[in-house]
Amino acid sequence: MNTPLHDIYHRWSRPVSLLLALTIVLGLYAKTNNNPNDTITALNQSLSRASSPRDSVTILYNILDLSKGKEKINTAQLIYNVATRASMQDTRLDMLVTMARDAIGDSLTQAHIVYLAENMPQSRKQQEVAALTNITFNTTLLKDTTYLSNNQQANLLKYVFLEYNHMTPVQRYTPYGASLLYTICYYLYAKAPGAMLKDKLIELENIMDKIATPNGPLIETFLDFAAMAYATMGDFKSTSRLAWSNLALLDNKIARLKTDSRPFLNLEYNYYTLYRRLMSTYKFLTPEEVEQIYLNIIYLAKHNAEVAHNLETTARPHIYYLMFKGKYRQALELIEKTFYESSNLSRQYVLIKLWIDAAEHVGDIEHIIKAHRQYNAMLKHNLAKAEEASLQEIQVMYDSNTLNTSIANIESDNRAIEENTRQTQTYWTIIGGVAMVLTIIIMYISYIRTRWLTTSLAHTNQELKKERDSLAETHKALIAARERAKITDRKKTEFIHTISHEISQPTNAIIYSSQFINESIDGQRRKYLDKFIKIVEYNGYLLHSLINDVLDSAEAENNLIKLRISEFPLREAIDNAVYHIRPALNDATSLIIEQAPDSDEDNIKSDQRRFEQILINIIGNAAKFTPSGTINIIYSVNKAASTATVSVSDTGCGIPPGNEKTIFERFTKLNTSTQGLGLGLYVSARIADKLGASITVDTDYNDGARFIITIPIQ
Repeated sequence: MNTPLHDIYHRWSRPVSLLLALTIVLGLYAKTNNNPNDTITALNQSLSRASSPRDSVTILYNILDLSKGKEKINTAQLIYNVATRASMQDTRLDMLVTMARDAIGDSLTQAHIVYLAENMPQSRKQQEVAALTNITFNTTLLKDTTYLSNNQQANLLKYVFLEYNHMTPVQRYTPYGASLLYTICYYLYAKAPGAMLKDKLIELENIMDKIATPNGPLIETFLDFAAMAYATMGDFKSTSRLAWSNLALLDNKIARLKTDSRPFLNLEYNYYTLYRRLMSTYKFLTPEEVEQIYLNIIYLAKHNAEVAHNLETTARPHIYYLMFKGKYRQALELIEKTFYESSNLSRQYVLIKLWIDAAEHVGDIEHIIKAHRQYNAMLKHNLAKAEEASLQEIQVMYDSNTLNTSIANIESDNRAIEENTRQTQTYWTIIGGVAMVLTIIIMYISYIRTRWLTTSLAHTNQELKKERDSLAETHKALIAARERAKITDRKKTEFIHTISHEISQPTNAIIYSSQFINESIDGQRRKYLDKFIKIVEYNGYLLHSLINDVLDSAEAENNLIKLRISEFPLREAIDNAVYHIRPALNDATSLIIEQAPDSDEDNIKSDQRRFEQILINIIGNAAKFTPSGTINIIYSVNKAASTATVSVSDTGCGIPPGNEKTIFERFTKLNTSTQGLGLGLYVSARIADKLGASITVDTDYNDGARFIITIPIQ
């Protein structure tokens, strides 16, 4: 699915990537002229002279960039240990990502990495890293039968499928939900790539577009896998779109890491992989793009032995280029020569189509027949190993089993009644035969009674059959009603998320484009346009606030607010909140943050993200109603009382008396001319209840409005 973010990548990343590629490669090549082992030895010597853990980490990063194989994982583990002692959480998370990606195929190491990631202090980045480690662990288990048999792999997938299907739509739009869907996609890719895989990839892209951070580990992993999967299925248009996005992501990564003093970082093979993938989509590229990409590949091969070896053995970039140029005879010879190379085995499905296409263009009957025979053999092989997965079958079987059990119970009761009737008839027949010698009257009474019982039991049997049929119809109606309710609830939630997604992406595009325009002009004009850029950013902030208010309100209404308790500095939470509302502050409004003189150490335990959400709404409200003046934030921690207090005062219009409780209701706006939906204070109050906190209005304050937030610090 094309989104505004992808359109930006598609429009701006192509010329930037292609023009800067050779410059980047030149820099990378210059770094590898020295012997890596000598450099590592020198770095290890300087490591002993490091004066602090951070200095050690900087040196270890350089050793990591020069290491390969098992040594790279060992170095990453060492950096993780040093960063743990120095409380460098971002570095720890980065090393978990490195180890997870380099330990593909080692299930024991992957399981340990998952444990480390899940026990890190919770944050947005930690959630993404935990999801990534879960992905690498599951894909290792599903990669081959070394660790799990085919049946065990199928059982693992069934467990993942059931867990994902039982998630609510809100739960699916989380990093963990994305990791489960990624595992499902990987299994389908390995076993039966087809229509079902394409549907799941589209669903996964929608989730990633919503929850993944722009430069985080999840989006990079998704783009690489999805582009590869689409290429295997022959959807080269989607492959091209995702490969361009991935190339832009790699450019951003290079730019970020350059600022981190990583002189030995070598990503040449990463560029080669993306260029090779883009060459496979030559039908969707301009001639200029094809030529530039092919030149970059040739240049990389001349200066990187690993790239040169891959290009020589696979020859796929050469084949794509010859097909693009219409040199079908040369392409045909090269395909036949390299078709059975081990590094081409996973791409034989793509190559066989190129083989047939080239043979038909040159009219080579022998090659056409040979290629079609090979193609037919591949189709038979794929058909033999394909596994159709019907995830709704379990629910259908459960519903059918419940209904059949109900019917079986009724029929069992009927048989018991009929058996009882037969026994009664036999009993009275025997009694009658014995009593015949005694009296004809007793025989007559016994006969009449037996007939009455038979008629009554037959009537009871008919009533039970009617009740059974009625129960069966009622059961079917309940199943249908339940499914309709599920569909209605899902569509409602999907509508909210779709609207939020469709609004947030254009907003991002507008903000990014305005910033790009402002940065592209000279200094004098930039000063003139700066105020208009601020207007755009402010309105983007307002629109994001509206979207977040709607989503948070939906979570509050459905009792879906989840808490993740961790220890954090109170001042840090306030600073983060102020950072988010900066675009809403007027130049004439000053904001002051003070710590109360009698405050204890400001470390508290609560849900930092939810507490920051309360602060953003309260401080944002003060900014909205204070076009000029002062916003004063005073915070204090009372360890003895186990509470923390944050006071937010402004010199705005204030709150009319009698409305101190009304303002916390949904869609309440005392001034209808102001921006917003009237949800911010409502959501804050619901989150505060969840945290055991309270939000009150200081009625004794007359210079504007003052909100007092009191939260237990556990």
